[in-house]
Amino acid sequence: MKHTLAFPFALLASTSLALPAMAQDASPDDDPRADHRHGDENSIVIVGSIPDLLLFENVRTLDSDQIATELDGQIGEVLDTLPGVSTSGFAPGSSRPVIRGFDQDRVKLLVDGIGSIDVSALSVDHGAAIDPLIIDHIDVIQGPAALLFGGEAIGGAVNVIDRRIPREVPEDGLRVDALASYGSAADFRALSGSADYSFGNGWVMHLDAARSESDDLRVGGRLVSDGLRAELLEEADEEREEGHLDEAAEFEEAANATGVVPNSFTETTSFGGGLAWLGDRGSFGVSLRSYDSRYGVPERPGSGHHHAEGEEEGGEEGHEEEGPVTIDLHQTRGDFRGTLDLGGFFEQATIRFGFADYFHTEFEGDEVGTTFDRTAFEGRVELVQRDRDGWHGHIGASLTSSDMEIIGEEAFYPGTEDRNYAVFTLQSYDIGDLTVEGALRVESASRSNQQAGLDRDFTLVSGAAGLAYRFAGGDAVTGVHYLRTARAPSGAELLSNGLHVATQAIESGDRTFGKETSNSVEVYGRYETDSINLAATAFYIDFDGFITSFDSGEEEEGFPIYQYSQVPATFWGVELDGSVPLFSNDSVTVKADGALEYVRAERSGATPIPRIPPLQITGGLSAEFGAFSLNGEVEHNFKQDRVEAGAEPLDAYTLVNAGITWRPIDDNDRLTLSLVGHNLTDTLGRRATSFTREFIPIAGRDIRVTAQLSF
Repeated sequence: MKHTLAFPFALLASTSLALPAMAQDASPDDDPRADHRHGDENSIVIVGSIPDLLLFENVRTLDSDQIATELDGQIGEVLDTLPGVSTSGFAPGSSRPVIRGFDQDRVKLLVDGIGSIDVSALSVDHGAAIDPLIIDHIDVIQGPAALLFGGEAIGGAVNVIDRRIPREVPEDGLRVDALASYGSAADFRALSGSADYSFGNGWVMHLDAARSESDDLRVGGRLVSDGLRAELLEEADEEREEGHLDEAAEFEEAANATGVVPNSFTETTSFGGGLAWLGDRGSFGVSLRSYDSRYGVPERPGSGHHHAEGEEEGGEEGHEEEGPVTIDLHQTRGDFRGTLDLGGFFEQATIRFGFADYFHTEFEGDEVGTTFDRTAFEGRVELVQRDRDGWHGHIGASLTSSDMEIIGEEAFYPGTEDRNYAVFTLQSYDIGDLTVEGALRVESASRSNQQAGLDRDFTLVSGAAGLAYRFAGGDAVTGVHYLRTARAPSGAELLSNGLHVATQAIESGDRTFGKETSNSVEVYGRYETDSINLAATAFYIDFDGFITSFDSGEEEEGFPIYQYSQVPATFWGVELDGSVPLFSNDSVTVKADGALEYVRAERSGATPIPRIPPLQITGGLSAEFGAFSLNGEVEHNFKQDRVEAGAEPLDAYTLVNAGITWRPIDDNDRLTLSLVGHNLTDTLGRRATSFTREFIPIAGRDIRVTAQLSF
């Protein structure tokens, strides 16, 4: 399996050697992007980020200060505060972003424009190999621009930007950042540090390290839902009638458990380094990192419990109790980024490679259950066109090569070799205040496993077209765009066939699935000034062959059977958010902000799609005075009764959050101290997007203290 890295390493080495010479030899025409060495981030095209031509795209950014405030062990929890974004919330050690009800590979998770190269999109219990402690900022990209990263990203692309490959020479030759944080809900402890050092002639070195730990999660009430509690008490009665008093007591204890979610701990360690050369006409850099995480997978009470024939006679056919399930994962990853200012029809060329060796082991107690091993390479080359009388453009090509192997007696999926090749373009043309946009992506994808007899090839064509109109002196824009996307089924959707111990469910795929296509329309309006931000979006998405897993209502050996199905489906919804000033003078500024998000998803016959977030409304106030910032908000999640057949409706719940930030040093940027309270009323709530909502509620009251130091 490791042979897939031989070619990428050779290509990486040759490109690394060639690019500095090309950059030094490039023509010295004046160009606003040339000044890479003076710390002006706005003048740098971040490879993998959205190019400057995308004036009207739906892009939301979470900066480092916001990330520190929402700091958690997984990327899904960090992004949960953004409008339209929720979290899969499987467990504290594994959560991915859910955007407009879409999860897994319909939300492309990127690191500086290259895939995260883990297996978090394969199954909800798998954590993403991204450490929030070392993130500089996060871009959430929706609309036509998401086609730059994959036709499957109908929910959008989440692009995590770190500083491991330096983009600028630090002021005074050295920059140091440090962070420490503590959260009370799970005794979350985190420490991180990074340093950037310039040693002349455009060379910059970066080093970082981070460590976080948390104990079992504390919640604000009973662990199990009312429906699951009734099932457990019924099981207890049956066990008691059969004379199994110990088993009956166990079921009753599980039905009434409160306070702490067992086996929900997390431990994460990451460290890395990078080296970059930043020249007048280009740059290149490399990085290497290691990521290790170990976390518990809480067990659904009653899962797999049964009495097989002969058990009462001392036979060995009965269910054997296993220890708690834990996942121990490791990723070693290398990256390369290069830019070259061209000075002709194309303003800049960028090249980006990422390669990784990833594996994780699912333990049942001390016994090895299943091992996931993935080796992958992803590369992309992009050309940004120079502005020509209002015509902007961006073209590129990408390839991904991934080999996955899953080993173990309870491997629910054997793994596949995946190959993806794509060419793409995004173009826009300004006609006065009107902008016309278009995008096209053509992709070839294959899924193969020789032993399983699978060899599938898919040709995928995705495209977009849109109009945007600016008014109110350029502060306001309204527009509409149409997207047509195509996605190849994943290997797991094709070949799953067995018990997945970590999710405590039997998963069954279908190797005959065809490609999944969608047609969508989005209408939006935005207004932005120095003090006011308003945005409204409405969308409608129609799927032909939407693939998802449904609880079949059947069980095998006490485990529920989840069947992948391909069905027609529709998604539609609205998103509103804004911030307006209420009061401002020389000493204090007070703002009000609010958001509303709603999505409705159903397959033919008005049957709800599983795990869709409910209507959510948030309102808050913030104030800034001197070195202090205050904020408070109330978030109401409405009842979700549009659930899949056999599932339990979810009650409404309301969260109250508040925080204060203090910057005690005069220059206001070197030291930041924050005190943040989440779920201050210790409310019990359950996420509609979570597979584990019946037995893992949201975190209880969490008081978070964070200190950030930069110099």
